[in-house]
Amino acid sequence: MVNRLSILLIIFFNIFCINLYSQEKEEKYYFQTSPFLDLKKFPPIGDTLAFIQKLKANCHLFTLNTKNKGEKINYFKKIQIFGGDHYLYLLEYDFKTGPNSSFPWKMQILFDSTGRLIKILSALRLEVVKIFPNDLPFIFTLSSTARGNGIHEVFRLREGELEQINDGFLGNRPQTYSTGDNYYVTIPNELYHKFTDVNKDGYNDIVFFGKVHYWEQYLGIGSKQKTIPVKYIFLYNKTTGHFTELEDYSKMYEYIYGNTK
Repeated sequence: MVNRLSILLIIFFNIFCINLYSQEKEEKYYFQTSPFLDLKKFPPIGDTLAFIQKLKANCHLFTLNTKNKGEKINYFKKIQIFGGDHYLYLLEYDFKTGPNSSFPWKMQILFDSTGRLIKILSALRLEVVKIFPNDLPFIFTLSSTARGNGIHEVFRLREGELEQINDGFLGNRPQTYSTGDNYYVTIPNELYHKFTDVNKDGYNDIVFFGKVHYWEQYLGIGSKQKTIPVKYIFLYNKTTGHFTELEDYSKMYEYIYGNTK
């Protein structure tokens, strides 16, 4: 009886695994069951509200803006980015309002040329920028919470999927964007940035620079405000294809932010 039960369990487990594998093989789309063919009408959208309804249905988009007032498409572009050979469709769906958890209340949606959904981002700002002068551009984004704490990310294509290649800081501080919700603020709130070959290896790196204004010893008796210049360098690693910080800036500025690792 035990052996028979064990055999049945093994059979059912194998069937489950086969079905799961087949399902994964058949699911060609992340949130879709079919490609979004309305992209083929590029560049005109026509009836914007009808287009948005089709977009939301096709990609199973959900927002907490239940009234759906003021929805719009901020832009609709055809682009190429680093790591890809074909054009992509990029649009920004702006749903205007909602709870702080869905800030900044807009989505950047990327499709391949067939209408397959590649990625949904929710950035405060998205740019398509050239980091390497003689190559295709990257997607460069600034993301932030509703309280004004943010980061920059860099995306490329790898095997048809979007890959984030800015490894960022080793801790959750410092930041390249801060509006001063805590006891420090970046000046400007979004630090300046430039793409330049810092280590002279033939590849541009990313440099963020500006100032940090902070309150020294705010947990003690009294406080003293200070402003210091900062520069954060992220070197391009041609082996990994990622941008990695030159130094451990979380450790370097631990006297401001505390231990953030």
